[in-house]
Amino acid sequence: MTAVAGVAGVLLGLTGRLIEGDDLPRAPDWWRRRESGVFLRKLPASALAGLGPGGVDVRSGQLLCNVARRRDVVPAGPLGLGFDRIYDSRIKDAGCLGPGWRTRWDVTLRVQGESLVYRDEWGRALTVPRPEPGTQVILAAASLNLACLEDGHYVIADAGPACMRFLPADEAGTWRLDALEFLDGRLFTIARDPRGGIRSVSNERGAGLWFDLDDAGRIRAVARGPQSEPSAVYAYGTDGRLARVESSRGKPIGRYGYQDGLLADIAEAAGERSIRWLGSTAGPQVAGLRLPGGRMWLVRREPQARRVRMQASDGAELHWHVDAQGRVVAYRDAQGAVYKAHYDKGSQLARVDAPDGAFEFEYDGFGRVVRETAPHGRVRRVGYAFSTSIPLMLSREGARNWFWLRDPHLRPQQRRAPGGVITDYEYDPETGARRVVRQNGVATRHAHDDAGRLLVREGADGAQFRYAWTDDGQLRARGGPGHPLEVRERDDVGNLKVRVGDGTRARLAVYDAGGRLVSLANAAGHTRHWRYDAQGALAQLTDEEGATTRHARDATGHGLEVQGPGGGTQRWIMDVVRRAWARRDADGVTIERRLDVSGRVTHQADIAGAMRADTEFGYDAQGRLARRERAGLRWAFEHDDHGRLAEVRAEGDGGTSRLVFAYDAHGRVVGETGERGTLQRHIDDQGHVAAYRLPCGLALYAARDPGQRAVQLSYALEGETVTLATLIYDGAGRETMRIAGGVQRDIVIDETAGTRSETSARVAGGFTRIDGLDRSERRDAAGRLVEESDALGRRLYDYDRRGQLVRSLGEAGMVYTTWDAGGNVIALDSAGWAPPSPAPDHRPARVGRHALAYDPWGRVLRRDGPLSRASFEWDAAGRLIQARENGVAVAYAYDAAGRLAARRLAQAGDAWTHRFVWDGLRLMQERTPLLRVTYLYAPARPGCLSYAPVARLIQRRPHKAAGWAAPQAQYLYVDAAGRVRAVLDGDGGVAWLGGIRAWGERIGPPVVDTPAPPGFAGHWMDPDVSICWNGRRFYDPLTARYLSPDRDAPPGVSPYRYVGAPAMQANPTGLAVGTPGVGARAGITIPERAPVLWAGALPPAARVP
Repeated sequence: MTAVAGVAGVLLGLTGRLIEGDDLPRAPDWWRRRESGVFLRKLPASALAGLGPGGVDVRSGQLLCNVARRRDVVPAGPLGLGFDRIYDSRIKDAGCLGPGWRTRWDVTLRVQGESLVYRDEWGRALTVPRPEPGTQVILAAASLNLACLEDGHYVIADAGPACMRFLPADEAGTWRLDALEFLDGRLFTIARDPRGGIRSVSNERGAGLWFDLDDAGRIRAVARGPQSEPSAVYAYGTDGRLARVESSRGKPIGRYGYQDGLLADIAEAAGERSIRWLGSTAGPQVAGLRLPGGRMWLVRREPQARRVRMQASDGAELHWHVDAQGRVVAYRDAQGAVYKAHYDKGSQLARVDAPDGAFEFEYDGFGRVVRETAPHGRVRRVGYAFSTSIPLMLSREGARNWFWLRDPHLRPQQRRAPGGVITDYEYDPETGARRVVRQNGVATRHAHDDAGRLLVREGADGAQFRYAWTDDGQLRARGGPGHPLEVRERDDVGNLKVRVGDGTRARLAVYDAGGRLVSLANAAGHTRHWRYDAQGALAQLTDEEGATTRHARDATGHGLEVQGPGGGTQRWIMDVVRRAWARRDADGVTIERRLDVSGRVTHQADIAGAMRADTEFGYDAQGRLARRERAGLRWAFEHDDHGRLAEVRAEGDGGTSRLVFAYDAHGRVVGETGERGTLQRHIDDQGHVAAYRLPCGLALYAARDPGQRAVQLSYALEGETVTLATLIYDGAGRETMRIAGGVQRDIVIDETAGTRSETSARVAGGFTRIDGLDRSERRDAAGRLVEESDALGRRLYDYDRRGQLVRSLGEAGMVYTTWDAGGNVIALDSAGWAPPSPAPDHRPARVGRHALAYDPWGRVLRRDGPLSRASFEWDAAGRLIQARENGVAVAYAYDAAGRLAARRLAQAGDAWTHRFVWDGLRLMQERTPLLRVTYLYAPARPGCLSYAPVARLIQRRPHKAAGWAAPQAQYLYVDAAGRVRAVLDGDGGVAWLGGIRAWGERIGPPVVDTPAPPGFAGHWMDPDVSICWNGRRFYDPLTARYLSPDRDAPPGVSPYRYVGAPAMQANPTGLAVGTPGVGARAGITIPERAPVLWAGALPPAARVP
């Protein structure tokens, strides 16, 4: 590493004396600092530091407010300065905001004989031997370097890193802050009035903070420029104490009242607080306080036993035990969880025994954590640059290592991540802002303003994202290709309003001052609302129709009840650390769990009536799921050194199945090996999946032009490459043209009017319109598809305010969809809507004309209708193993990850007639003994997968011993939900026109001598029984619901629910979907999920929602 620039570089050349300073009081915010490690954040760190609710220091009984720093003026940008303050009732001296309050500018130095006394921003007086000119004293316990330069000026450097330079002593012998220099090169100088009061802090560009002082030298206003309007205004009481803070627009930031000179009443954006003080032999101490929301706390002290107890008005209690040195040695939270703290000889936190296991911390001579461990084998090691908190090396368990090469300002020039990924950085020589980020040679460019705020980010494909900011540094707007414009503003009460998109895609989200979502509205004005309790937990959700889902917690915090709109109730019972050990869902299924000392589920009992199923779980040394067993079915999971799922094995009566995953240096899946062979993926430098090689040897390609405006899909087999389709996109990433099979499809989208139209023409040998492929869509102000037209006719759709389909008019006539209050479809009828009914559970006995029967686990056993009778058989893992309908029986088998692997007709004996190849949860190939069909999908942005098929390759052979014929291409036209509406042959001729009704029933002429087109995006429609495989379970289009429940459905959501608006939405993963809501869009392009998330390798979640 090159020499360090600035004053910090000078300090490195000075001789120094190291002082441990073990008896020094630690800064109140030591647990928030980067050099304290990251595992500490998984613990109740503030409580272990002795801080209770409302900022009570339980060790001294004093009050500490704004340890997280109350920022009255936010920085105008990353290169700017903000203005924040803290309050400590122990501080009696008046600073620039009066007694008790401190800012970073209140630091001073005094020389007392051979000692140097530094009073920091927390009011601590740190005394060290006075350094001689050209030397320094290193105070390890405080991570400070106190130096005297050759010219006699004093400089103090922290681990931030920032260097404070002080003026020579005034008449009172006090050295005051003169300049602040950051290691990144920013230098701010301080101008003072003749009394020593601070007038401004500014850099050479004239940016900074300007202060207006009253006659007592207290700050009266803070502005960002000498002629600017104040950003914050301060007022004081007759006693000289801070009484009120307001913004430039007169909006209250804080109001403060005092009792005998101590802060007693606080009114801020987060709410009102009251503190009551009680005299004692040690002086006034906090006796009680009332927090926002009305929760009261009483402080009970036992000085002889060195114990402190805080008791809340709702019965909750917190307990601390403090040793003779004033260190917290034990803490018990409101749920009864106990944390025991142990310290090293320097009084630094060395070990915490927590309910999840032990956390350990090791420090270097500067008081920085260099090694920390956490339960489940987690380890973190850090090597720092000089005496700063900036890392040069980071190591994690599994031999994962990160290295940084840094410039003279200790900014990263290069970073090497696990797997060899190298990232290079370039900086603007004028502002110091990051200008270029180049990862493995692929560059992203940035442009910033003088305050360091990002204005433009340009990707490797040339796409530019732009950002706009307010004068006070708040993001005002952002947008770019493929991303709707987002505009932000705050109202007078501090709520953040975020407007996204325009026209039919417009959304308005409102967040309260605490950052919690409180309302969400669409362009039509349909709104849903969230309400929170005094502790900030969700209490009620009210949807667009006024239906409410209520969350209620008991006083102890050990119980949670969620009551859905229809009356269906879910209950959780928690242990002392809020881990759910019992849960009862709305359908009456109870899950009981046993947890080990680390909080991992080791045993789960599922109970439904008189039936019980037990599952055992085992873990590896790192706490990852390694084994699961249930009713003779066994799964084993192995992970690589980076914690990624590497192998899954399943054993049972049906034999053994195995899957192996391979990853690239970025942790992305590039290979999957199963019984059918290996599926390989190639990912380009921009993160797009550029090629596949299937087990059969067929290769699929997606080639992009440099501007990412054109994508060419092709395949190769036995050395021959064939182009299938070319897709053209506009600057917003929307498809505008597709050329496939000699047919050109033009797409025109008008976002403002909510319309989309498609026209097609045969371009081979001329330009001939194909009217049968014309298609148009129209959306309403809420962005919902209300009309579509194509060769099959015109279809109209109506929705309720939630966005749920309630009526469709089209090929099947009028179909009314009736929903119960629990979000279940209960009727599909042409005569009208069914009468409303309560929804105490999610198992309706009838859906329209079909009667349903369930087993105790909620899986459908029979479906009886006027034209179809079906029965279903399930295994111990909840998977469908056989379906019978109208005399046809189909059996199913699954791979180790639970995906559909094979099917067979009962008439075919033991031979499996259908086998599948998957890319994650997306079907790539289906195969029968004489037919092989391979699917190609629309391209997607990096990290995502599209489930909209563009084409498929059909290969045939006359008998099993024969070779496969050359692929025949078919081109698929899909609608907004990914449903195939037309099939074109390889020459562009229309081979089939048809579609799927709103809930999935196929319409149109029968498909002859070729596989039927797939259904909704992510579906595979069984050709012999009327059900569809979807992600991880089967969907029934006749009842518009899944055949089995998703037990991990969010609270208040039906575990059988598909989507709310099937004409425009899809659910490729098969997970439970809540009501669409005004801001939800279940699309056919979704983020790709890591194998650990869909292959059954996650242990049951023990935390409640």
